[in-house]
Amino acid sequence: MRPFMCCTAAKPQLRRFLYPVLIAMVLVIFMANFAAMTVEPTLTLFLQSLHVPEGSLELHAGVVFAATGLASFLAAPWLGKLGDSYGHRLILSWSLAGATAVYFLQGLVTAPWHLAVLRFLLGLGVRGIVPAANAVIAQMIPAQRRGRGFGWTLSANFWGNVVGPLTGSVIASSFDSQRAVFPVTALIMLLNLGWLLLRVPRRLPDAAAVTGE
Repeated sequence: MRPFMCCTAAKPQLRRFLYPVLIAMVLVIFMANFAAMTVEPTLTLFLQSLHVPEGSLELHAGVVFAATGLASFLAAPWLGKLGDSYGHRLILSWSLAGATAVYFLQGLVTAPWHLAVLRFLLGLGVRGIVPAANAVIAQMIPAQRRGRGFGWTLSANFWGNVVGPLTGSVIASSFDSQRAVFPVTALIMLLNLGWLLLRVPRRLPDAAAVTGE
């Protein structure tokens, strides 16, 4: 009888604490992927505007895109280890702050190699956003509810893939400049960071502490 009463009493507490944080993290993931995908459709055209030598646009584009992937490959294990040691919310905050700065600087580049370097730096931080957010969710949500939680975050991720490229194309065509996409993306990342700091508490109890299990 006692375990049943304990679980029953824990449900309102679970809803009051976990559900708002889950919604906040879903929005963090959506906004991060939305911002990242906003740049993608216009990146090659932006690279072309940097006076790439004729006949080498494809090679330069490949290097720029590969730089982000290479940095992500190198940084992912390191960021995961730091998250385990210092807290995934902290890593998530620094990743969003770094992405904000790098996206803003991308709008100021004047040479292809500038863009390649900044895309590499972007990969060092931005790819830590979704894993860190998922780790925060896994920490707080009971095991029997994690499938539902990760389902929401995956949906947010895919929805960002849909809305982001469309928004980037609209921004570039509205301002008649691919360069305009970068400060807008930086602003979205900055707002995302502010949302995280306001809505997700610094100290996150695990699921057992919240539910009393």
